[in-house]
Amino acid sequence: MKIPLLILENRIQVNTILRCLNFRLFGNVIFIVDTGSPLTILSEGDALRLNVSIKNLRNPPDEKKHIYMGGSISELKMIPKKINLTFKNKDNKTETIILSNLCVAIGTKRDERHKGISQGSSSVLGLDFLKDNEFLLYVNPKKDLAYLEK
Repeated sequence: MKIPLLILENRIQVNTILRCLNFRLFGNVIFIVDTGSPLTILSEGDALRLNVSIKNLRNPPDEKKHIYMGGSISELKMIPKKINLTFKNKDNKTETIILSNLCVAIGTKRDERHKGISQGSSSVLGLDFLKDNEFLLYVNPKKDLAYLEK
């Protein structure tokens, strides 16, 4: 399986369809591929756009309850159901990967400035996604070429 990535605005990005039937979520999410992030995280802005019910989110099982993201501190909450991420492969066919957990980053400061930062941050496809799904990441910025491959 080979999933093409985009290099836009000096970021490696991938367009996905996120679906969780039990949580009534469906929609397009653009993730930044970030090997410096240990976790895959849905941004607060994407969570709001997808109508994620914040009150139904759970605390993460480990000690990682907060993360520095987008210039401010965000609290991590988990969607308690399996999430399907659907990608287009190099042949323009769809490939679906099931995530057993997905964290949502919720800004801890609620003043307008910090809300804007938190809700304007990007969703992140982290190192956990690459490891759990055994993807190799290939990036050649000079040729504007990037992809994930199993």
